[in-house]
Amino acid sequence: MSRVPAPEGPALLFDFAQTHPGHWIEDAVYLEHLFWSRRHRLQGRRLCSQIAHERKRLGLRVEQDWPRLASIRRALVAITVPVTLDTDGEPHFIEAALQVLEIEAGV
Repeated sequence: MSRVPAPEGPALLFDFAQTHPGHWIEDAVYLEHLFWSRRHRLQGRRLCSQIAHERKRLGLRVEQDWPRLASIRRALVAITVPVTLDTDGEPHFIEAALQVLEIEAGV
């Protein structure tokens, strides 16, 4: 959600659909994965990095190895895309998820 169009405006995530205690990286990667098949809409933004930076700025905890944790979470989300297509996505998400897996694996 944003009141100002990209790239000037901030993006806000309201995650009430699956409310439960969890790690901030879960939400960051979830938000990021919504754009996997539409990367151009991010206009070069690196969402996990931006969220980590903002957490640090606010004095919130950010693990030193957060990029590794985000990479693991991305892989886990990507491998579940085929299973969730009937409720959460479209077929073109499969190709985008495969690209994410290849990036995370260094292929």
